[in-house]
Amino acid sequence: MNRQGLVQAAAVTPQHIQKGLFVMLAVIVTLLVCQQYQRWVDAHTPEPVAFHSTHTQQHFSPALAQADTRPTLQQVEGTAPEQDQPAQPHWTF
Repeated sequence: MNRQGLVQAAAVTPQHIQKGLFVMLAVIVTLLVCQQYQRWVDAHTPEPVAFHSTHTQQHFSPALAQADTRPTLQQVEGTAPEQDQPAQPHWTF
């Protein structure tokens, strides 16, 4: 293999750098213009009106809405409420 031919084919010329910089500038300008256009569109579109329905559903009833049949917590003998217990030390790092 001829390494000299490979190096010459991969050589970066000032014209390649100029083309690359121009492409990057074009991409940046395009993104900025698109961003400004989107801001302009957002500023000129009316805000959506909130729609509140006053109609309630008659056919849907959740399981817990029937009656409050959940078990309740009861105080166990020999335990003290939280207010009577001494404060536990807290570690701060």
